[in-house]
Amino acid sequence: MSEPGARRLASPYLPAGAAVEDYAQTVWAGSLRWGWRHLEVNTELFFNRFETPIYEPGLDPRSYYLEAIYMFLPGWYAAGRYDAMRFDEVPSAAGAVTWDQNLERVELGVGYRISRELRAKAVGQLTDSGSGWDVKRLLPAVQLAFRF
Repeated sequence: MSEPGARRLASPYLPAGAAVEDYAQTVWAGSLRWGWRHLEVNTELFFNRFETPIYEPGLDPRSYYLEAIYMFLPGWYAAGRYDAMRFDEVPSAAGAVTWDQNLERVELGVGYRISRELRAKAVGQLTDSGSGWDVKRLLPAVQLAFRF
């Protein structure tokens, strides 16, 4: 979203005399990578803090993922990933509720490195947005990825 668009959308919700620039977002993040023989494990964590005029303590979403990649034949690999985004609770007339929908996602796939720059892969992804894991909502994908 462009800055002028963000200002226009947020303006009705700001206190008199306040501007979008008066509210900050702070992000703390970290990542780890570990490898041993044919196995590689990656993880990242993100902690956000959004200042907001609507909720004085601020909004604190957190997200993370854990990914494992195993190279089982020359050029071939299998990978799995779990990631989640969590939102803190805020008070409401109905009691405490999360200010956005918590998400969890699992992705499994297999790939082949055709060359250093070209990779082919097939994956399946499931997402739970609060209604449970539903295999009928499996998202399959086939992809060619080229880097330069």
